[in-house]
Amino acid sequence: HSPYTLSLHDALPILYTKISATRSYVYAVGRACDAGNISRRDCAGVILYSSDRAVEVALGAFIPLFARCWSWS
Repeated sequence: HSPYTLSLHDALPILYTKISATRSYVYAVGRACDAGNISRRDCAGVILYSSDRAVEVALGAFIPLFARCWSWS
């Protein structure tokens, strides 16, 4: 399901799961860097993936709120 077509109540679990998965990925790459296993591809990948998920989750929360406010007027 796309969080953009769901109500905010239905979209929150999906958005929370995406944020949790992203957080785990960021922490895993951070632990690898702390251990000295620094890979430029991993670092670039985590930046790209986490920024993409941040935009997706922000829109996923904003659009249902906007749709709800828009329907009240």
